[in-house]
Amino acid sequence: NGVFVDTTSFRNISHHIFDEHFCLFDPTEVRGGELVYVNTYLLCSFMNVFHPRIKDPYVLITHNSDLPAPRISSDIDFTSKLEDSRILVWFAQNANKQHEKLFLFRRDSLSAPS
Repeated sequence: NGVFVDTTSFRNISHHIFDEHFCLFDPTEVRGGELVYVNTYLLCSFMNVFHPRIKDPYVLITHNSDLPAPRISSDIDFTSKLEDSRILVWFAQNANKQHEKLFLFRRDSLSAPS
């Protein structure tokens, strides 16, 4: 039957969660190589407030939104963050740029095969 992967799956494997349900995110607790899950609707807050306070390299997962990433709109673009050594890899639903550290989660590739 296959495996169904949804946002809960990504939350469950992540060490740290920043979304509409888990807002007690402490960037000082992120350790090297850990997974950080961010709801893409909250990406601006995360990148502007929390990312600068994370000291160790981490894996970023953005999901559960129709918004694209890293370029959310014509005036909001976090593509430059991919050059930041603290972001080891970025897995994004609706990824809209090409970069060696950016990987796309497509909705149709995450649902169970029929």
